[in-house]
Amino acid sequence: MKKYLIIGLIIVLGIGLFVLGYFLRKSKTPVPPGEGGGNPPPSATTPVVTQGKDSQLKLESLGFGVRGFFADKDGGATIVQPSGHIITIKDGKNTLVSETVIAEITQVDFSYDGKKVLFGFGGRNNQQFSVYDIEKKSWQPLVSGVTATAWNPNDLRVAYLLKKTGYSSISTLDFGVSKPTAKEISRVHAEDLELAWFGKDEIAFWNKNNSRVPGSAWKINILTKKLTPLFSDKTSLSLTSDSVGANILASFDKAGALALSLFDKQGELLKELVVKTLPSKCDFNIEEEIEKAVSANGKDKTTQKTYLYCAAPKNFEVITGELMVDSYGKKEVFSLDNFFKFSVPSGSFSLIYEGPEGLDASEVQVADEKLYFINRYDNKLYSIKLES
Repeated sequence: MKKYLIIGLIIVLGIGLFVLGYFLRKSKTPVPPGEGGGNPPPSATTPVVTQGKDSQLKLESLGFGVRGFFADKDGGATIVQPSGHIITIKDGKNTLVSETVIAEITQVDFSYDGKKVLFGFGGRNNQQFSVYDIEKKSWQPLVSGVTATAWNPNDLRVAYLLKKTGYSSISTLDFGVSKPTAKEISRVHAEDLELAWFGKDEIAFWNKNNSRVPGSAWKINILTKKLTPLFSDKTSLSLTSDSVGANILASFDKAGALALSLFDKQGELLKELVVKTLPSKCDFNIEEEIEKAVSANGKDKTTQKTYLYCAAPKNFEVITGELMVDSYGKKEVFSLDNFFKFSVPSGSFSLIYEGPEGLDASEVQVADEKLYFINRYDNKLYSIKLES
């Protein structure tokens, strides 16, 4: 009996930093884009600034409930509230861009320049997609039957999966032209896929999977139509890439635990990272660094280096795919996060911020020397200033 009690205590301590949470889902009727309604969102509260433990960096809460956001390089931000309202924040001023109420929002994605927002709405069983142009204040819906979408990280093209009889069509739509026209790239005899752009002209796609059902990933060059296999039969598989497609970040189950690793554009392993977290809790950032001249007459040299910023559970050593992908993905558990900076591709890292209680970062984004994220505990937008 003592043996079983000790084993039970070890398991409890191992996941002790996770907090169980239960969410009550309310039934709503979708409101199509263009039909405004409801009250404008309230003003932001006074930002709350706190000091992280053993860190000179500061955490700031912007005081908004957020469903999605875009952080500008000049210090501004555009946010989508859970109601669907869109607000821009700049120099302490908040401007209401759209007061359209959107029910059952399933997805919010901003274009690379933050000027267009791709919404998924209507619930999982009746999902529809539409793009909102912030400058023109206009909507453009995607065709019915779309199951997944992704913005190009360098331009205004959207890749999307369209469900057909017996296959899924991978197509693109360019919102950078006056009359976007769909262009089919490939047909895949599979359903329940996810996709993402890996650089300017390559699209990656993979099976939706979990800790019990394996998935595989491929990428296709939209110019040459070359298909490249990336990963095969991996459980808890999740992917992302830097903006040029040179580095892939992938997590999947390995030897009974969740592994987070860097790969090159062909899927060859570069480095398994010391932490275990999800790619969605990370962001690549290309930074300019100045190398001082060796001689007095020489000129300083500016180089670009790629870094990866990640939020990871404090007890990442016990994280499994089942815990992080299944339970965490369903919001049955929450993490307590620290924040790390990794050099790419070496994987050398530093702890940049030791988070206080109640920080669980999602949708991590680096801009204007700040790390932004949505805190899953209160669904508000936070930022950490990276330069003290």
